[in-house]
Amino acid sequence: MKRLFLTAIFVAASSTAMFAAKDPQVEQLLSSAQTQADLFSGKGEPFQLGMDFVADPQTGVGPVAGHFDLKWEAKDRWWRQITLGGFKLTEIRNGKKLYTTRNAGFTPIAVREFFSLLDFAQMDQHRSQLLVKDQKRCKKNGVKAYCIKGELVNGDSNERHDVVVSANSHILSDDWQSAPDQRRTEEFTNWVALDKYRYYPSKLQLTVNGDKIISASVTNLTTAPFDETLLIPPQGAVASK
Repeated sequence: MKRLFLTAIFVAASSTAMFAAKDPQVEQLLSSAQTQADLFSGKGEPFQLGMDFVADPQTGVGPVAGHFDLKWEAKDRWWRQITLGGFKLTEIRNGKKLYTTRNAGFTPIAVREFFSLLDFAQMDQHRSQLLVKDQKRCKKNGVKAYCIKGELVNGDSNERHDVVVSANSHILSDDWQSAPDQRRTEEFTNWVALDKYRYYPSKLQLTVNGDKIISASVTNLTTAPFDETLLIPPQGAVASK
């Protein structure tokens, strides 16, 4: 459900009816925040992303250290691999085909939580819309920002989100009630530039009900030519669309 958030806030910001009487500066702030943080929009030069992370015990596997590598050329041409303890998953996207190899019959919850955190800014036109209810200037960890309250409408249910966006359009945190008994908070700090258009946090963290679930740190983020040989699926890979 969380992956609906940032696109929703972008849609709300672009709609004068939904964002009526709100500060136009905040509209632009939200639009810029979504655009510059979405590394996977398909725009810009090919890049490489490496991350170390730790999954804590609440995921059922921790505390366990993991590592993630991504080689990206376009939305339909990429390679990624993640390891967590003894688990290993490799995925290759080549056009309409997704090739998968993994050394277990299922993907651990911790890995799914990591991917959700990784994709916090990814756009999807089918996601719900965040209705902005309130906004004010604030500070987070000494950084000038806007604190924004809104509701993510999804069918008959609503999620209330408290979002903090820095004055230079970096998402600093998102806090929301995802279920009656689950409070989730994502935090993003130490933003770095991939190029003059794209930025990404070098520290990412997911907390659930006050327990730290995923802590991730960027170890490598740079533009780089894409290695075509990565698109060759290994023996035994399962193909799907």
